[in-house]
Amino acid sequence: MTGKHEGADDPMGSPHRPGEDWRCRDDAEEWPCQVFRRRMWTLYRHNRRQLVEVMGRFRDRAVDDLDDLSREQADARFVGWVADPPVRRRLRSV
Repeated sequence: MTGKHEGADDPMGSPHRPGEDWRCRDDAEEWPCQVFRRRMWTLYRHNRRQLVEVMGRFRDRAVDDLDDLSREQADARFVGWVADPPVRRRLRSV
């Protein structure tokens, strides 16, 4: 994925962006990885609808790029997590 990335809040201009195989370039997880999801949730926490729109555009691009990814799988992977936001692990003091 290439393109011009503008602004500090541009999620694609940050670490944990996808490679051409739609795996995270930094941790090799399926993209969007947990780190990216947490960042997006932080950026869009007050506008979930916009987050769904942004992730929907990624989903559409991934469906075009990945022949073995069905529309349902892409929905779950790219948009489905928005309904169940990532949870930060809390450290317990013993």
